[in-house]
Amino acid sequence: MLVFHAFPTVLRGGFVGVDIFFVISGFLISSIIFRSLQRGDFNFAAFYGHRTRRIFPALILVMATCYGVGWFQLLPDEFRQLGKHMAAGAGFVQNFVLWREAGYFDNASEAKPLMHLWSLAIEEQFYLVFPVLIWAAWRRGWNLLTPVLAMALLSFGLNLVGVRFDAVGTFFLPQTRFWELLAGAALAHAQLFRREAFYAGVQRWLFPPRLFRTPVGAADREQASRSLLSLLSLGLILVALFGISARKQFPGWWALAPVAGAFGLILAGPGAWVNRRLLASRFMVFVGTISYPLYLWHWPILSFARIAVAQTPNLATRVGAMALSFVLAWLTYRLIERPIRFGRKQGSRTAGITLLLALVGYVGWNAYHRDGLAFREKNKEMNALYKITDPYAYFDYRTLMRVGVCHSVTVRVATENGCIRDGTEGIFLWGDSYAAALFSGAQDLARRRGDGTVVSQLTDGNGPPFFRDDLLTDEGKTLAEANGDRLEAVRRVRPRVVLIAWMAFGLNAYSDPALAVASLAETVQRIKAASPGSRVVVVGPVPEWVGSLQKQMIGFYHLHGVAPPVYMAFGLDPAIKPWDSYLQQHLPPLGIDYVSAYDALCNPAGCLTRASDRLTDLSAVDWGHLSRSGSVFLFDKIEASVFAPPAP
Repeated sequence: MLVFHAFPTVLRGGFVGVDIFFVISGFLISSIIFRSLQRGDFNFAAFYGHRTRRIFPALILVMATCYGVGWFQLLPDEFRQLGKHMAAGAGFVQNFVLWREAGYFDNASEAKPLMHLWSLAIEEQFYLVFPVLIWAAWRRGWNLLTPVLAMALLSFGLNLVGVRFDAVGTFFLPQTRFWELLAGAALAHAQLFRREAFYAGVQRWLFPPRLFRTPVGAADREQASRSLLSLLSLGLILVALFGISARKQFPGWWALAPVAGAFGLILAGPGAWVNRRLLASRFMVFVGTISYPLYLWHWPILSFARIAVAQTPNLATRVGAMALSFVLAWLTYRLIERPIRFGRKQGSRTAGITLLLALVGYVGWNAYHRDGLAFREKNKEMNALYKITDPYAYFDYRTLMRVGVCHSVTVRVATENGCIRDGTEGIFLWGDSYAAALFSGAQDLARRRGDGTVVSQLTDGNGPPFFRDDLLTDEGKTLAEANGDRLEAVRRVRPRVVLIAWMAFGLNAYSDPALAVASLAETVQRIKAASPGSRVVVVGPVPEWVGSLQKQMIGFYHLHGVAPPVYMAFGLDPAIKPWDSYLQQHLPPLGIDYVSAYDALCNPAGCLTRASDRLTDLSAVDWGHLSRSGSVFLFDKIEASVFAPPAP
């Protein structure tokens, strides 16, 4: 995971390290539980006391350090979010918090220093439930493998179903991830209670008698089978690391590759070739020893490095961040983890660190509850640039996009609120929140024209203009259903112009430009068939800023000591312009009218940062959604194109 987080393009499937970790954790901890039950000395207080001394000390140190660094580096909204994540991390519910945060208007994951605690939360949630269930089954005299397999199959089934309809929830929620830890638990049970029969079955599978009739010595056969299994398992992990990407529906079936790979490597045992030659090397043993503090340190360091420069750090910075992670992890292990974990007076140590973690969680909650403690020096720096006292004064996207009124609502609600208006001079906004952000400009254009032009809006969060059944909007409708609603509205009001816009880049399920062009062609055909007199115009992607426009402007001010220029290239996302160029090249030959918002908002010096002389008059409210003034500016530039005669 460390390599993936530092160099995601090199190891695009590196996020499966979490799945591998879950299997290893399930195996190790379940082995401890099963052995204790077999000996008759299992004790809940001892088990959870050991977990507390193992997990809490390094976690407290890392969260407290993040708070201290964030005090001087983070803006109020960022510090507020950090506080919430500290409280969630202390309560081991970070996965639920991230699940609820996921969406268009959420901060990028790279700007969340404690985001990685979601996997620790799932692990601890598992160990709150699993030991109790296993202990109860043992007391009743059950075969422990039965509840383990039953829970694993149920969890895996929920994963397969959930990934189709709620990929974010399936990724973060415990019930769709527990099967990975239970895979390790099943292996621990098999090795402890049915070791000989289990390995005999594995050997028969690897060396079928029909294919291997020549007698092979038992020792040689066992060694060969273990080495072969380790090589096959390593191959599965490599396939996952290099073959799976964020564009896959994950976990789902894809998670079987890293889980099976980790399962096989553990099963092969220490004598297998891969385990003996690679995993038992001094460096790998060292990494394993400091793996927990290394996991805790690496992501906050990379995240703060990215926040500091308001964009992806350069190569030297990322390599330095990795090196610093190793140093801090080793120091944490030697000076914090080992002394507390193995020292004397373990009862009082357990109580003390539990209270300290609760205190850290409260400190975080306080920062969240008090809106990021805006009296800090970092907020003063922001106000020195913006000359305002309210850092949220410009951020009113809910009003701009008419969220809950015309955006992310049913057709009935939109109609009752006057969002769908009849009129042959009408403009109909069709798409997701990027289309909703165009409302202010479209309304200003209608007012300036003075010819009875009206503006209709029916948009959905995460609702691009494609008729697909395999993707859902934020409201839980399929894209086919959401766009079917829009199509019926257009059929009824027959507007003069239908403006289509969406977040063209960055959402995994439909970020392929060729797929977008094909899907757009289908949508445009349906609109023209439903309302032959309407002109359909695709408004291309607007410029986007890494993190947010506000943060990039403050980063520019911090580096150069002067106010950012009106047109700025600093902090621009370079992936947007190629998208615009592709759409400009491929849509017009299909008879689809295309307007380049990128060309309207950018010039050789960069892209628009503000629509007036006032620094607070930002052109975007976040990383890409246009502000009121940005939307008005865009329509002033593209008015002639919007109302031009339709393409022949």
